[in-house]
Amino acid sequence: MSFAIFWRVQSWEQRNQRTEFESWAKAHADAVENTLNQYIGALLFLGDFFDNSLLVTRQEFNNFAKSVLPRYPGIQALEWLPIVRDNERDIYESKARKDGYDDFEFTERSETNTLVRAAHRDNYVIVYYLVSIREPNYPV
Repeated sequence: MSFAIFWRVQSWEQRNQRTEFESWAKAHADAVENTLNQYIGALLFLGDFFDNSLLVTRQEFNNFAKSVLPRYPGIQALEWLPIVRDNERDIYESKARKDGYDDFEFTERSETNTLVRAAHRDNYVIVYYLVSIREPNYPV
C-alpha cells in the first residue's frame, strides 16, 4: 500500500513539474518571439525608409539609426549595403568622398589579408552607411 501511494504521489508530482516547466518554457519562448518580431519590425521599417525615399542621405540614415538603436538594445549596428553595378562605382566613391570620407574606395581582402582596391566585377555589395552603438559620438 505504501508503494502504491508513493507511486501515485510521484506520478502526480512529475506531471505537475512537467506542466510547470512547459508553462515556463512557453512563456519564455513567447517573450523571445515577441522581441524578435519587434526587431524584425524595426529592420523592415528601415527597408521601407529606403524604398519610399528617392535618396536617403548619410545624415538622414544617421539620424534614423541613432533614433532606433537606443530602443532596440539587441541591435548593435545598422548599415546599408547597396548592390552597386560596376558602371556606378565611380559615382558611389565620389559621393562618399563628398560626404567627408576622403579615402573612400571599394576594397577587398587580398590573399595576404590586407585591404586593397577591389578588382573590377559586374556587381559589388558595399558597406556604404554604417551606424554602430560603439561609435564615439553615439548618444548614450
